[in-house]
Amino acid sequence: MADLQSRLRELREEKGLSKWEVGNAINSNASPHTLRKYETVGVNSKINNIIELAKFFNVTTDYLLGVSNTRTVDLSKVLNEDLLEELKNRMVKE
Repeated sequence: MADLQSRLRELREEKGLSKWEVGNAINSNASPHTLRKYETVGVNSKINNIIELAKFFNVTTDYLLGVSNTRTVDLSKVLNEDLLEELKNRMVKE
């Protein structure tokens, strides 16, 4: 699986943004130098910065951290699965 460094670089380049632009967009103390370190040497970032980066790029933190290759969660699928399970449980009780 890809790591944080390559995912950040990939997402930033897809949007055609500089490290400086991303740092400003997430309104954090993440300077271009800090973002460069995230992308190159894999310095551990603060959890809030990771969350803000995920929100900015509209991806999950799992995707950004390399835990999953799925960029977003399909809430309709999750909700439908939960509703189906609830209906099954109700039918069994009746």
